[in-house]
Amino acid sequence: STAVWDLIRRLEKAASVRLYDIGLTVESTDGHQSLEYSGAVDDGYDHTRVKIIAEKLQDIVGDGGLRMSVGSFGFPTGQALLDWLKATDQQFNAAKVKQ
Repeated sequence: STAVWDLIRRLEKAASVRLYDIGLTVESTDGHQSLEYSGAVDDGYDHTRVKIIAEKLQDIVGDGGLRMSVGSFGFPTGQALLDWLKATDQQFNAAKVKQ
């Protein structure tokens, strides 16, 4: 859960970054209930959309764990990608970049 909320906070600071093909899963603390969301929209998900979905899922299930998968990230410029990589302490890998 912490990693998901950290990502959402990072997205808030980098408002131009979009997520594509996302999946969110929330599971109750006792493990008896889980709820999944899978979505893809043409313009991607910004931090507001992701946050609203995550909050609604947690409202339904209650306390528990939250996981997220992301198919890809979208950046408006190459510099935005480089800034994101620096902020998240990741190395640039040209094989994973599409223009």
